[in-house]
Amino acid sequence: MCTKYSQSVAAIWTEERMELNESQLWQSLTITQQSHGPDSFKCTEYLDALAWIQTSEGRIDQAVALYTKGLEIKRHALGEQHVAVACAVRNLADLSYRQGDYAQAESLAKQALEIFTNALGGKSEQAQNVLNKLIALFTWQGRHDEAAELQGKLVKEEQTFCNICERPYNGAQCLWCTGTSRIVHSFNFSVAEALTR
Repeated sequence: MCTKYSQSVAAIWTEERMELNESQLWQSLTITQQSHGPDSFKCTEYLDALAWIQTSEGRIDQAVALYTKGLEIKRHALGEQHVAVACAVRNLADLSYRQGDYAQAESLAKQALEIFTNALGGKSEQAQNVLNKLIALFTWQGRHDEAAELQGKLVKEEQTFCNICERPYNGAQCLWCTGTSRIVHSFNFSVAEALTR
């Protein structure tokens, strides 16, 4: 869900037309607030997009205010344990870190981690991302024991070796022994051979 939001915000904003897009976003937010109310969930996409622009321009205080307003609306509309709430909390944690408020960044990151873990599982990409940020923060602060404890919660890529051919593979079964890899290789070889004729 966070990735979809980031992609939609990135699609709205381009380097060359940022001022125009920012102006359009403010207008759209104003119209949405007037037609649906200032606390309408429909406002959150504009608030997040504007906060993203403010962040990219280094206007962190304005970004915090926009993300905070969006977070309040999301909490009211979706509840405390929704992934969209966790994304907003994570964004605020990142901004707190940029402002040098490491205690606030840690507190918010832990909240985001708890929500992501409850909603998506501890092995989810979002939870792992927040874990990495907390590990970096703890390491930077010299809190190596706490960083090591969190390091143990990171998902490690494990390779499985096929019992038949002893090649490493990821997934449910070895593609080489099931014939899938050989079919793709044969197809690629045939295409390459045809192109050289």
